[in-house]
Amino acid sequence: MSKREYVFVLTLASMVSLVGGALSSRFLMGAPAFAQKPSQHEKVIRAEKFELVDKTGEAKAWLTVESDGTTRVVLFDKKGTGRALLTVLGDGSPGLALFDKAGKSRAWTAVDDSGKPSFGFAQRDGKNRALLTLDENGTPSLIFTDVFGIKRAVFLLNSADGSPGLIYIDKDGRRRASFTGDDNGASLVFFDKGGKVIQSVP
Repeated sequence: MSKREYVFVLTLASMVSLVGGALSSRFLMGAPAFAQKPSQHEKVIRAEKFELVDKTGEAKAWLTVESDGTTRVVLFDKKGTGRALLTVLGDGSPGLALFDKAGKSRAWTAVDDSGKPSFGFAQRDGKNRALLTLDENGTPSLIFTDVFGIKRAVFLLNSADGSPGLIYIDKDGRRRASFTGDDNGASLVFFDKGGKVIQSVP
């Protein structure tokens, strides 16, 4: 995962814990609808922040625009935990994060400013474990990370001819083996800690 994608995910995860101020009391009080006279209303409502509440006054949704131009929509469950977050950054990059009942990020999808889409999965502590992405050349990759967040295996398809490849990575992030194939056959290559080829088949 690139630095930008990592920062983007951190931004998504950190913002779900924030809830805006209480909705103005004038929206929570008043006579029942059947006792009210028809009122004039504006076709467009303009504000920097909106909070949608239920009949008890609990926040259920939050829409806000930050000073840097970032727009965020947060949806809450009945316990007040953020469960979904839709974000569009100031540069136009969109992202969607889904959270479990503990408020931990479990799945997310994003498109960065270069147009590269990504879809990630996280374990219960919020650490990313799998990432599906498509690079600028059209090469799809499925990346698996260990409990420490280190990339350990990558499965990809060559964008030119569609040939598959599988890369094994050690705990220090070094490539140790690769398995690739095309119309002419397959090959298996092993590398030492310095990245030098020590054996290949065929």
